[in-house]
Amino acid sequence: NLQQTRATIKRLLETVGLDYLRDGHKRPSQLSGGMARRASLALQLAQHKHVIVLDEPFAGLDFTTAVGVAKELERIRRERGTALLLISHEPEIVDIVMGNAVDANKDSNTAATGKSSSSLGSDSVVTLQRRQTDDEKPASHKLQHPSLFGKDASHRFVTKLLDYFLYSLPLILLTFLAAGLAIAMLSSDILRRVDVTDTVLTVVQREVKPLIQMF
Repeated sequence: NLQQTRATIKRLLETVGLDYLRDGHKRPSQLSGGMARRASLALQLAQHKHVIVLDEPFAGLDFTTAVGVAKELERIRRERGTALLLISHEPEIVDIVMGNAVDANKDSNTAATGKSSSSLGSDSVVTLQRRQTDDEKPASHKLQHPSLFGKDASHRFVTKLLDYFLYSLPLILLTFLAAGLAIAMLSSDILRRVDVTDTVLTVVQREVKPLIQMF
């Protein structure tokens, strides 16, 4: 009902650190950047989704608010069976989401020391490592680029130059040659079919010869 819906909204807003009476009536344009981020997080928590992707959801939140959000995520994961794809640099908060934290006091101590008191289960955590670039690899493992296809501007220039003279230019010349032959054959056929000798001689007698005699 309406009362239960309002109670749920109030609980979610307070979970992410917003005040229901002060912030609940505000429009999105009236929220600051941090408040909009928290409202977006509350919106994600309110939807009954099977999978929720969270990219640094605790960034910009104080520790108390972050713990409240983590506990709400843990409740959703446990009660609804929602899958969470969580990306975070705060393992002590992630422990709460995974249900590995013991109590809030222990979480506070963990936050103060910057170390996690418990490790995530190997069956529920995937660690992603950044792939090494060619420059970071040992010399023996680096890709050996052919001399004509390297990374330098000079190598790329030579590649383009060879591509032009070996592939593009011959095709251009063949195209012009074929077009010239076609035009020559068409002109020859027209001249063979149409006899213009008498017309040309008449024009010469009437127009050109008088001009010559004038000089």
